[in-house]
Amino acid sequence: MKFHHSVAPFVTLPCTGAVVFLYGVLVLLGTRCMSDRKPYDMSSAKRWYNVIQIIVCTATFAQLLPFFVSSEHRYGIGLANNETIEFWVFVYYCCKVLDLFDTVIIVFEKRTRQLTLLHVWHHASIVPLFAFYLHTGLGAGSVSTLPLLNSLIHVLMYSHYLVMTLAPKINAWWKPLLTGSQICQHVVLMAYMVTNWLYGGRPDDFTPAVFISGMLWGLSILVLFGNFYVQQYLNGKNKKGQ
Repeated sequence: MKFHHSVAPFVTLPCTGAVVFLYGVLVLLGTRCMSDRKPYDMSSAKRWYNVIQIIVCTATFAQLLPFFVSSEHRYGIGLANNETIEFWVFVYYCCKVLDLFDTVIIVFEKRTRQLTLLHVWHHASIVPLFAFYLHTGLGAGSVSTLPLLNSLIHVLMYSHYLVMTLAPKINAWWKPLLTGSQICQHVVLMAYMVTNWLYGGRPDDFTPAVFISGMLWGLSILVLFGNFYVQQYLNGKNKKGQ
Protein backbone atom coordinates (compact mmCIF):
# COMPACT_ATOMS: atom_id res chain seq x y z
CA MET A 1 0.00 0.00 0.00
CA LYS A 2 1.30 3.43 -0.93
CA PHE A 3 -0.89 5.51 1.39
CA HIS A 4 -3.07 3.36 3.67
CA HIS A 5 -0.45 1.34 5.50
CA SER A 6 -2.81 0.32 8.32
CA VAL A 7 -4.71 -2.07 6.03
CA ALA A 8 -1.61 -3.44 4.29
CA PRO A 9 -1.75 -6.79 6.21
CA PHE A 10 -5.04 -7.60 4.45
CA VAL A 11 -3.43 -7.58 1.00
CA THR A 12 -0.39 -9.72 1.78
CA LEU A 13 0.28 -13.06 0.11
CA PRO A 14 -0.50 -15.13 3.25
CA CYS A 15 -3.83 -13.38 3.77
CA THR A 16 -4.90 -13.59 0.14
CA GLY A 17 -3.58 -17.13 -0.18
CA ALA A 18 -5.69 -18.19 2.80
CA VAL A 19 -8.80 -16.62 1.26
CA VAL A 20 -8.30 -18.40 -2.07
CA PHE A 21 -7.46 -21.69 -0.33
CA LEU A 22 -10.61 -21.57 1.80
CA TYR A 23 -12.60 -20.71 -1.32
CA GLY A 24 -11.24 -23.81 -3.05
CA VAL A 25 -12.13 -25.91 -0.01
CA LEU A 26 -15.66 -24.53 -0.09
CA VAL A 27 -16.10 -25.41 -3.76
CA LEU A 28 -14.65 -28.94 -3.48
CA LEU A 29 -15.76 -30.08 -0.03
CA GLY A 30 -18.88 -27.95 0.27
CA THR A 31 -20.53 -29.48 -2.77
CA ARG A 32 -19.56 -32.96 -1.59
CA CYS A 33 -20.98 -32.39 1.90
CA MET A 34 -24.23 -31.03 0.45
CA SER A 35 -24.66 -33.91 -2.01
CA ASP A 36 -26.79 -35.97 0.40
CA ARG A 37 -28.44 -33.05 2.18
CA LYS A 38 -31.50 -31.01 1.39
CA PRO A 39 -30.82 -27.50 0.03
CA TYR A 40 -31.04 -24.66 2.53
CA ASP A 41 -33.40 -21.74 2.13
CA MET A 42 -31.07 -18.75 1.67
CA SER A 43 -33.76 -16.26 0.63
CA SER A 44 -33.45 -13.93 3.60
CA ALA A 45 -29.64 -13.98 3.54
CA LYS A 46 -29.65 -13.27 -0.21
CA ARG A 47 -31.86 -10.20 0.20
CA TRP A 48 -29.58 -8.62 2.78
CA TYR A 49 -26.49 -9.63 0.84
CA ASN A 50 -27.79 -8.06 -2.37
CA VAL A 51 -28.72 -4.83 -0.58
CA ILE A 52 -25.24 -4.58 0.99
CA GLN A 53 -23.59 -5.21 -2.37
CA ILE A 54 -25.71 -2.54 -4.07
CA ILE A 55 -24.78 0.03 -1.41
CA VAL A 56 -21.05 -0.74 -1.42
CA CYS A 57 -20.79 -0.90 -5.23
CA THR A 58 -22.75 2.33 -5.63
CA ALA A 59 -20.47 4.11 -3.17
CA THR A 60 -17.33 2.78 -4.90
CA PHE A 61 -18.55 3.84 -8.33
CA ALA A 62 -19.62 7.29 -7.08
CA GLN A 63 -16.27 7.95 -5.39
CA LEU A 64 -14.14 6.86 -8.36
CA LEU A 65 -16.26 8.45 -11.11
CA PRO A 66 -14.96 12.04 -10.60
CA PHE A 67 -11.47 10.89 -11.64
CA PHE A 68 -12.83 9.69 -15.01
CA VAL A 69 -15.11 12.59 -15.97
CA SER A 70 -12.76 15.49 -15.27
CA SER A 71 -10.25 17.13 -17.60
CA GLU A 72 -8.14 17.78 -14.49
CA HIS A 73 -7.51 14.03 -14.29
CA ARG A 74 -7.37 13.60 -18.10
CA TYR A 75 -10.55 11.53 -17.95
CA GLY A 76 -8.77 8.65 -16.22
CA ILE A 77 -5.84 8.45 -18.64
CA GLY A 78 -2.49 8.43 -16.82
CA LEU A 79 -4.00 8.94 -13.38
CA ALA A 80 -1.53 10.16 -10.80
CA ASN A 81 -1.30 8.23 -7.53
CA ASN A 82 -4.06 9.39 -5.25
CA GLU A 83 -4.92 8.53 -1.64
CA THR A 84 -8.65 8.56 -2.32
CA ILE A 85 -8.30 6.21 -5.29
CA GLU A 86 -6.25 3.72 -3.27
CA PHE A 87 -8.82 3.71 -0.46
CA TRP A 88 -11.69 2.92 -2.80
CA VAL A 89 -9.67 0.34 -4.71
CA PHE A 90 -9.13 -1.32 -1.32
CA VAL A 91 -12.89 -1.14 -0.67
CA TYR A 92 -13.37 -2.79 -4.05
CA TYR A 93 -10.88 -5.51 -3.07
CA CYS A 94 -12.86 -6.16 0.12
CA CYS A 95 -16.02 -6.30 -1.98
CA LYS A 96 -14.42 -9.00 -4.14
CA VAL A 97 -13.81 -11.04 -0.99
CA LEU A 98 -17.46 -10.46 -0.08
CA ASP A 99 -18.39 -11.67 -3.60
CA LEU A 100 -17.27 -15.15 -2.56
CA PHE A 101 -20.55 -15.37 -0.65
CA ASP A 102 -22.13 -15.88 -4.10
CA THR A 103 -20.55 -19.33 -4.10
CA VAL A 104 -21.64 -20.02 -0.51
CA ILE A 105 -25.23 -19.41 -1.59
CA ILE A 106 -24.86 -21.66 -4.63
CA VAL A 107 -23.37 -24.48 -2.53
CA PHE A 108 -26.00 -24.28 0.23
CA GLU A 109 -28.85 -24.09 -2.28
CA LYS A 110 -27.33 -27.00 -4.25
CA ARG A 111 -27.32 -25.09 -7.55
CA THR A 112 -24.09 -26.78 -8.57
CA ARG A 113 -24.74 -26.26 -12.29
CA GLN A 114 -23.82 -22.63 -11.67
CA LEU A 115 -20.35 -23.59 -10.42
CA THR A 116 -18.94 -23.11 -13.90
CA LEU A 117 -15.35 -22.35 -14.84
CA LEU A 118 -16.46 -18.75 -15.44
CA HIS A 119 -17.93 -18.44 -11.95
CA VAL A 120 -15.03 -20.05 -10.08
CA TRP A 121 -12.23 -18.37 -12.08
CA HIS A 122 -13.86 -14.95 -11.94
CA HIS A 123 -14.24 -15.09 -8.16
CA ALA A 124 -10.98 -16.84 -7.30
CA SER A 125 -8.66 -14.84 -9.58
CA ILE A 126 -9.65 -11.24 -8.99
CA VAL A 127 -8.90 -11.33 -5.25
CA PRO A 128 -5.17 -12.14 -5.59
CA LEU A 129 -4.93 -9.86 -8.66
CA PHE A 130 -5.99 -6.78 -6.69
CA ALA A 131 -4.10 -7.91 -3.60
CA PHE A 132 -0.99 -7.84 -5.81
CA TYR A 133 -1.78 -4.34 -7.08
CA LEU A 134 -2.43 -2.95 -3.61
CA HIS A 135 0.39 -4.77 -1.82
CA THR A 136 2.98 -3.52 -4.31
CA GLY A 137 1.68 0.07 -4.15
CA LEU A 138 0.23 -0.07 -7.66
CA GLY A 139 -3.40 0.32 -6.68
CA ALA A 140 -3.67 4.10 -6.38
CA GLY A 141 -4.00 5.10 -10.01
CA SER A 142 -4.98 3.63 -13.36
CA VAL A 143 -5.97 0.18 -12.08
CA SER A 144 -9.06 1.88 -10.64
CA THR A 145 -10.61 1.62 -14.12
CA LEU A 146 -11.79 -1.92 -13.37
CA PRO A 147 -13.25 -1.08 -9.92
CA LEU A 148 -15.11 1.83 -11.53
CA LEU A 149 -16.63 -0.21 -14.37
CA ASN A 150 -17.16 -3.39 -12.40
CA SER A 151 -18.87 -1.58 -9.51
CA LEU A 152 -21.40 -0.09 -11.92
CA ILE A 153 -22.08 -3.48 -13.49
CA HIS A 154 -22.43 -5.06 -10.06
CA VAL A 155 -25.01 -2.46 -9.05
CA LEU A 156 -27.07 -3.66 -12.01
CA MET A 157 -26.30 -7.32 -11.35
CA TYR A 158 -27.18 -7.33 -7.66
CA SER A 159 -30.26 -5.24 -8.34
CA HIS A 160 -31.31 -8.04 -10.69
CA TYR A 161 -30.62 -10.63 -8.01
CA LEU A 162 -32.60 -8.61 -5.47
CA VAL A 163 -35.58 -8.38 -7.82
CA MET A 164 -35.43 -12.15 -8.39
CA THR A 165 -35.46 -12.85 -4.63
CA LEU A 166 -38.47 -10.57 -4.17
CA ALA A 167 -40.35 -11.76 -7.30
CA PRO A 168 -38.85 -15.11 -8.37
CA LYS A 169 -41.54 -15.76 -11.01
CA ILE A 170 -40.98 -12.51 -12.88
CA ASN A 171 -39.93 -12.69 -16.53
CA ALA A 172 -36.35 -11.35 -16.38
CA TRP A 173 -36.23 -10.25 -20.02
CA TRP A 174 -33.17 -8.12 -19.30
CA LYS A 175 -30.81 -11.02 -18.50
CA PRO A 176 -29.16 -11.11 -21.97
CA LEU A 177 -28.62 -7.33 -21.71
CA LEU A 178 -27.04 -7.78 -18.30
CA THR A 179 -24.64 -10.42 -19.60
CA GLY A 180 -23.92 -8.22 -22.62
CA SER A 181 -23.05 -5.32 -20.31
CA GLN A 182 -20.62 -7.57 -18.43
CA ILE A 183 -18.91 -8.38 -21.72
CA CYS A 184 -18.84 -4.72 -22.76
CA GLN A 185 -17.19 -3.64 -19.52
CA HIS A 186 -14.20 -5.88 -20.25
CA VAL A 187 -13.93 -4.59 -23.81
CA VAL A 188 -13.97 -1.00 -22.49
CA LEU A 189 -11.49 -1.94 -19.74
CA MET A 190 -9.00 -3.43 -22.19
CA ALA A 191 -9.40 -0.46 -24.54
CA TYR A 192 -8.74 1.89 -21.62
CA MET A 193 -5.64 -0.08 -20.63
CA VAL A 194 -4.22 0.08 -24.15
CA THR A 195 -4.98 3.81 -24.29
CA ASN A 196 -3.29 4.28 -20.92
CA TRP A 197 -0.25 2.35 -22.11
CA LEU A 198 0.08 4.37 -25.32
CA TYR A 199 -0.97 7.84 -24.18
CA GLY A 200 -1.00 7.85 -20.38
CA GLY A 201 2.58 8.97 -19.92
CA ARG A 202 3.44 5.70 -18.13
CA PRO A 203 3.06 6.81 -14.48
CA ASP A 204 5.03 4.83 -11.89
CA ASP A 205 2.06 2.65 -10.96
CA PHE A 206 1.26 1.59 -14.56
CA THR A 207 4.09 -0.89 -14.99
CA PRO A 208 4.42 -3.63 -17.63
CA ALA A 209 3.34 -6.10 -14.92
CA VAL A 210 0.10 -4.16 -14.37
CA PHE A 211 -0.58 -3.85 -18.09
CA ILE A 212 0.16 -7.49 -18.96
CA SER A 213 -1.63 -9.01 -15.96
CA GLY A 214 -4.65 -6.77 -16.50
CA MET A 215 -4.86 -7.55 -20.21
CA LEU A 216 -4.46 -11.30 -19.73
CA TRP A 217 -7.01 -11.41 -16.92
CA GLY A 218 -9.46 -9.27 -18.90
CA LEU A 219 -9.03 -11.46 -21.98
CA SER A 220 -9.66 -14.65 -19.99
CA ILE A 221 -12.88 -13.24 -18.51
CA LEU A 222 -13.95 -11.87 -21.89
CA VAL A 223 -13.56 -15.29 -23.54
CA LEU A 224 -15.43 -17.08 -20.74
CA PHE A 225 -18.27 -14.53 -20.71
CA GLY A 226 -18.49 -14.67 -24.50
CA ASN A 227 -18.75 -18.44 -24.41
CA PHE A 228 -21.41 -18.22 -21.69
CA TYR A 229 -23.43 -15.75 -23.76
CA VAL A 230 -23.30 -17.97 -26.84
CA GLN A 231 -24.23 -21.12 -24.94
CA GLN A 232 -26.93 -19.50 -22.81
CA TYR A 233 -28.68 -17.20 -25.28
CA LEU A 234 -27.66 -17.96 -28.87
CA ASN A 235 -27.43 -21.75 -28.82
CA GLY A 236 -30.44 -21.83 -26.48
CA LYS A 237 -32.52 -19.97 -29.05
CA ASN A 238 -31.37 -22.29 -31.82
CA LYS A 239 -32.38 -25.35 -29.79
CA LYS A 240 -35.79 -23.88 -29.06
CA GLY A 241 -36.29 -23.16 -32.73
CA GLN A 242 -35.57 -26.75 -33.78
